[in-house]
Amino acid sequence: MRVLTAEPVSVCHTLNSVATPTKRRRSAMQKIFIFGDSIAYGAWDPAGGWVERLRQWLFVTTRDEYNLGTFLYNLSIMGDTTADLLKRFTPEIEARQPGDMIFFAAGINDAQFVNGRPLATPAAVCTNVRTLIQRARAYAPLLCWVGLTPVDDARTTPLPWMPDRAYRNATVAVFEAAIKRTVAEEAIPYLDLFSAWTTDRAYRDLLVDGIHPNAAGHAQICEHIKAFLQRHGSAT
Repeated sequence: MRVLTAEPVSVCHTLNSVATPTKRRRSAMQKIFIFGDSIAYGAWDPAGGWVERLRQWLFVTTRDEYNLGTFLYNLSIMGDTTADLLKRFTPEIEARQPGDMIFFAAGINDAQFVNGRPLATPAAVCTNVRTLIQRARAYAPLLCWVGLTPVDDARTTPLPWMPDRAYRNATVAVFEAAIKRTVAEEAIPYLDLFSAWTTDRAYRDLLVDGIHPNAAGHAQICEHIKAFLQRHGSAT
């Protein structure tokens, strides 16, 4: 499986460059917020998950810019759906004041089955996604949605630790496509992890339990995010 690599760049420059066509004045600090589920939370990576890996990289790239560094807030909760995110987004972002970038990384829990019944519909999830994006525009100039990762049906139908729950890759693919369309309609960047992973059947080796990435899986997601920041930073 091909892994994206990226050389460190100034993420402060990256965020300022992407925010508007002309570079805006740098504030005292740059803030990135990540709203997600257990995968964004970091389960079950000993290194803390892709968000923590990204935070460490940001620290390295901005540590010489005292009080001008980039600060990352991981606001992810295990088990969250897009409906859960919608309920808590506004109070959590307002408690931390507006920032420079917001990542959303959710949707896979919406695709689960509970006692054989779908927890949500793609239409309902698209409504949640659209509302989240529209609300988020008031709090950051740059938004991005991190797409879903595939699951391994052999280990997720059902979940051994929650036998009443199940995840099926075909269903995840449907929700992935629906979220991707909605994000495109809202004209914000979308990181398509599902396609990147499923081009190689070995993606199952990146999952610790059939749904959550292992250390190697989290490392790959982090590389995608880093490459995204660098692509935008070099666009000016």
